[in-house]
Formats: sequence, structure tokens, C-alpha cells
Amino acid sequence: MGTVNDGLLGGVSGKVGNLVGFRRNGKNLIRVQAARINDARTPKQLKQRRKVVLVIEFLKPLMPFIHIGYKNYAQGRSAYNAATSYLMKRCMTENGAGEPCIDLQRVMLSIGFLNGVEKAEVLRIGDKLNFSWIDNSGVGNAESDDKVLLVVYNLQKRTSLFQLDVAKRADGKADLKLPKGWSKDELMTYVTLRSADEAEVSNSIGLPVEAE
Repeated sequence: MGTVNDGLLGGVSGKVGNLVGFRRNGKNLIRVQAARINDARTPKQLKQRRKVVLVIEFLKPLMPFIHIGYKNYAQGRSAYNAATSYLMKRCMTENGAGEPCIDLQRVMLSIGFLNGVEKAEVLRIGDKLNFSWIDNSGVGNAESDDKVLLVVYNLQKRTSLFQLDVAKRADGKADLKLPKGWSKDELMTYVTLRSADEAEVSNSIGLPVEAE
């Protein structure tokens, strides 16, 4: 389970159940470790159960963020149910053995109508991640004081962390210090924008960070 280090709006980290992160054909993927499911009657049912378990385990430590990112997209459902449905329909793939996996590049941790950042990039320098983007304030509904939210998922440690309001859209950059022992791990990061009044969010942007 995830643990909240600095309150609901601070940094969050946690073990993502029994997930296994790996890279295949240039894609960052995660799958769930095999577990016996006693009441599955067919191979198709078994695979579907594994997909459900995989999505549930992946979302566990991210729930405070999902409540923000899927609040408007939920449309009468809970944010959790909306996120689960999206991942099941849009983000599933299979490895070489036919086991279900989540394609982390296709994952959306937030869905909304706020304009996102343009040309976002991330660079690892030692124990820090340096994020940069083009300030597109004034384009559509993009405002200079929109808040930047960052999420990092560690494929090796199956652990995630995030920071809210780490910078403003107009800043064009933000730094995030990695936990001890993360500097050489392969990471998947996500960038989201939230309006200053916290009423709207953007679609998240996924940015992979290769291991050193």
C-alpha cells in the first residue's frame, strides 16, 4: 500500500503489491506475479481476473492522485471505477507468454479539458529529475498560474511517488529529488496540469526515464 509522507497533498510512495516492472520492445510494462485463482473456470476467465488484479494493484498507491485526475471524468462513477475502466479498456497488452500487462506509456493518470504542457521532457541528473516544458500560457484555457503535478513510477522497485503543485505552467521547469536508491532505476513519469482553482485538470503526459 502507499504511504502519505506529507499529508494528502504531499509526497506519496508505496509498494505496488506483487507487480513486476520490465521493459519489452522499447515499452515500459508491468504485470502481476502469478497467483492461484480457485474459482476461475476457463483460461479466458483466468486472464480477465489477472487483468483486474493487475489494475487494482497498480492503482493502490496512486489513489489520492486518481481522485484528483479522474474527478471530472468519472461522470457519476467513483474516480477509482473510472480509472479502472480506462486502464482495462485502453492500456492493456500482453508479454511474449501471453500474460496480461499494463503499457505504462498508454496510462492516463488524469483526464480533463485543461490544455496540457507542450514539448515536455525529463532528464535524470544524479538523484534528481529535471522536467521542462514550453510555457503555452494564453493558448486556449491555459493559464500561467496553472499548477504542475508530477508522478514517478519505479519499474524495479514497483514503487510510486508524486508531488502536487511543484511548479506553475509559466515556470517552464521543475526539479524532483528521487528517494535514496532510485538514481539508477528505470522510471516512468507523468506530468499533469491543474487549474489554480483546482476545478480542471489536463490529460497526463507520460515520459519514460531509462536506467543509467
